[in-house]
Amino acid sequence: MLPALGFTQVYEDLFKAEQGSFYAKQKVKSKRSGGEYDLIYQKLNLTVDPSTRNIFGNVYSELIALENGFTQFAYDLDDRMSVDSVLVNGARTIYSHSNDEVIIFPQGILKDDRLSTTVYYKGDPSVNEQKGFSYDFQKDGPIAWTLSEPYGAYGWWPCKQQLTDKIDSVDMQITIPPGNKAACLGLLKSVDTLNNDWLVYNWEHRYTTTTYLVALAVTNYYEESHYIHFKNGDSLFHTDYLYPAYKPAADTLRRNIDGMMLLFDSLFGEYPFMQEKYGHAQFGRGGGMEHQTMSFMSDLNFDLMAHELAHQWFGNKITCGSWQDLWLNEGFATYLNAIAREHLVSKNRFLDFVNFARTRVIESPGGSVYAYDTSSANILFDGRLRYRKGALVLHMLRWNLG
Repeated sequence: MLPALGFTQVYEDLFKAEQGSFYAKQKVKSKRSGGEYDLIYQKLNLTVDPSTRNIFGNVYSELIALENGFTQFAYDLDDRMSVDSVLVNGARTIYSHSNDEVIIFPQGILKDDRLSTTVYYKGDPSVNEQKGFSYDFQKDGPIAWTLSEPYGAYGWWPCKQQLTDKIDSVDMQITIPPGNKAACLGLLKSVDTLNNDWLVYNWEHRYTTTTYLVALAVTNYYEESHYIHFKNGDSLFHTDYLYPAYKPAADTLRRNIDGMMLLFDSLFGEYPFMQEKYGHAQFGRGGGMEHQTMSFMSDLNFDLMAHELAHQWFGNKITCGSWQDLWLNEGFATYLNAIAREHLVSKNRFLDFVNFARTRVIESPGGSVYAYDTSSANILFDGRLRYRKGALVLHMLRWNLG
């Protein structure tokens, strides 16, 4: 297991990683132009080469108009991405792309009408300041990966970037060079081979999800899979997409997820995405990110795996309605890391966790778990308040409530 110093470094890396994806938040608008709508379904059909800083393809969406006079509406998309054309109900339509919005002008749409759109686009998503899409290198080859929380999704795909309107269903069709694998949400339904030997990974996700949890990662992964068996006889498919050089470490570490899954399932109800999977995919940032059904991980150490798995209940199944309440996501995930230590390692390792968190919280005066200012990365993802103090609030509640 990780020594105290190792545990401390894991969480410092996690804080820095999650802060790193919130750069320039003050530039992000809180509302799109035009009418309000309910987003029902989206399909991302993208070609991604981890060695080339360019993606292209289209995003198909289905939505319901929520207002009378629905003559325009918008998706969020960085101006530096190039939109080739837009279809509404299969027909080309007028649109504009400025101020990081694709504004679409449909005709004859009434309140409660269901319509479809397809946005064809391309560009280098890594130029966006929020680093929602990154290119990097791992030991055995190039890698492309996404991390959109909280405002980075608009940098790489036309989306409705918010928390309150979850997408009912998502498909991802990712075309990649031979020798690579594409890790995404949901279930892998098929891998097709094109005439040029490129591969098409077809992923389906049939649970509601919020925009920042949609993700992909592409590199020359190797895959390890197994089933996690529950006491009631059910089983869950688990898969890890890992760097080839990490295999010796992964062979020792990866099965720790079984005990964590059984523990959290027993404490907080059935794993929320039981009909699909849970998995890990390595990516190029320290710490991890709890993408729905497929957490992106720097490595498979015990504390990080427990933290990201906990988010599948707290953050993914239950999502805060405002980033001001982020402590509900991160406080629960941090405290459940301690709970995993208590039940799966030892009481002393649990107490080490709680005592260290308390020491860090009280070393500075004041501060609320509630994030009054969400425009500052350091304030929003404050490790002392949102993570550690959030965890200690839950520890206090546990002491009083049982």
